[in-house]
Amino acid sequence: MRHPCLVKVTLWVASCAVVLAGCASPAARQDASDTAARFLAAARDGDTAAACALLTPRTRDDLAFAEGRPCAEMLPADRLGGTVEDADTWSDEARVTTDQGAVYLTGFDSGWLVSAAGCRAGDDEPDQCAVG
Repeated sequence: MRHPCLVKVTLWVASCAVVLAGCASPAARQDASDTAARFLAAARDGDTAAACALLTPRTRDDLAFAEGRPCAEMLPADRLGGTVEDADTWSDEARVTTDQGAVYLTGFDSGWLVSAAGCRAGDDEPDQCAVG
C-alpha cells in the first residue's frame, strides 16, 4: 500500500504539470506575434518570397501545389493584412489575432512558422483562410 503523503504529492505534481502545460509563456506569445507581424508586413510590402519563407513547409507546398507554381507567385498578398493585436499559444500552436482576422502558427525547433493566414471567423463554421 502506498503512503498517503506520497499519493498526495504525486497528485499535486500531476496537477501542477497540467496547469503549467496549459499556460503560455509571455516569450512564446511575443515570438508568435513577432513572426505573424513579419509575415503580414512582407505580404503588405509585396515581398512574397520573404512571406513564403515564414510559412510552414506543408502550407508552402500546398499553396504552390494548387497551380504548380512557386509559393511567391501564388501567395494572395492582397488578401493578407492587419495589425497584430493579441496572441494565444498552446504547446506548439498559436493564434495571433489582428484587426482584420487571425494568423495561425506552428512551433518548430527553429521558431514559429505560419500555418494559416488571412483567417476570418464564419458564423458557426470554421475560420475561412486566404492561406492554409
